[in-house]
Amino acid sequence: MRLADVIIKDASFLMFDNSGMGSHRLEQVSIQSVPPAASEPKDGITLDGKGVLNSQPVDIHIITSNLQLLVTGNRWPVSVSLRSQYLNGLFKGSLALRERMVGDGKLELNSDDALALNTWIGPFLPARSRTPVALSASVLMAGDVFDVSQLTLRFAEISMSGNFQVTAASSSGRQINGKLEASVLDFGDAYADISDTIYDAPLSVQRIPVGNIALSWRRTIWHDIEIGVGRATIERPPQTNRISLKIEEAALYGGTLRGNVTLDNLEGMHALNIEAKAVGVSAGPLLSSEQNAQSPVFGGNTTLDVNLFSVGGTLRQLIEALTGKAQMVATNGVVVVPELTTQVAEADGDELRFRSFNGGFEITQGIATSEDLLLKTDEISLVGKGRLDLANGTIDLNVGRLNSDGGSRTLKRYRVSVPIKNIRVERINGS
Repeated sequence: MRLADVIIKDASFLMFDNSGMGSHRLEQVSIQSVPPAASEPKDGITLDGKGVLNSQPVDIHIITSNLQLLVTGNRWPVSVSLRSQYLNGLFKGSLALRERMVGDGKLELNSDDALALNTWIGPFLPARSRTPVALSASVLMAGDVFDVSQLTLRFAEISMSGNFQVTAASSSGRQINGKLEASVLDFGDAYADISDTIYDAPLSVQRIPVGNIALSWRRTIWHDIEIGVGRATIERPPQTNRISLKIEEAALYGGTLRGNVTLDNLEGMHALNIEAKAVGVSAGPLLSSEQNAQSPVFGGNTTLDVNLFSVGGTLRQLIEALTGKAQMVATNGVVVVPELTTQVAEADGDELRFRSFNGGFEITQGIATSEDLLLKTDEISLVGKGRLDLANGTIDLNVGRLNSDGGSRTLKRYRVSVPIKNIRVERINGS
């Protein structure tokens, strides 16, 4: 059994991704039968194709054996190769038509430039530089169930392996279950990457497949924050519009982090719940950035307990509507805010070393308010109250300094205000 010559000329396709955030245009598509090469089956089908995907040329070469093998229920070998400037790939496997379509094979993809690949047909995963991409996996298909095993992925700094199963047509829609183990997870320059478009894009749990992914890692990078060995579970239960991330345990700058984040779609709006606790964390390295790695604004052995709730339709709305509580305790630390420390503790210069810090925050509509901030050094105590706007990054805080001089106590008051990145400290008259 042979198939007549195949010819497709000048076709065009417009494809939309599942996130609804972008589309891909494939144009000038041509596919035609060609004579097989010396090493290719002579009784099969050999096709060459080419097109322009998002303004970049792509070439495809398809090799199959005799079609009679497929229709008689035997294994039908298939090979598909892809060539382009930013992505090359190869699939070699076979199909068989029995009670249902079955198949297996090996998939390999590679690129020399993760940044360019993201720009061309992504973004897929974060990439900080023009580093290589390599993926390989074994694929087993039985009807609408796909098993992916022996997966290895290197995408820029990300390196992981694992296995998972995709069910394309379950009663709950597409379903994915699996286990991934990463030596490195990199979420990229997360702060810089969150543009106004992402902040204001409508949230949608429905686009996320149902399933459960068990994730473990040895090292995780988020902007310039590093998280050590940890494990977590990502889950969207069947018949729900709820997705959750449970951090079972993660090493974080000498301490541990545990928490649970849930996003639930309720009558067109999204409800966000965050419960997290960090214990024994060295706050200095955590708060360091590339610009002030030698002098973080706050350091000390820190415990932070957070319980937050919010409702909104976009990420920005969720931040602006955050409500809940936070409690922070730190010991044996330092405050390095020269604009503050040179005024409230002149003798200590740019740094103010403390024995203890304790503060509770009530958070309402994205505003964190505290009435009981207390910082103690060997000589003085600082008491404070005020508010922090989480959405706009501004602070308005009244700080009082208590001195102990031979049994007497004097109070000096200061106001700390304006954006966090440009702090201004003013002495309050009469104090």
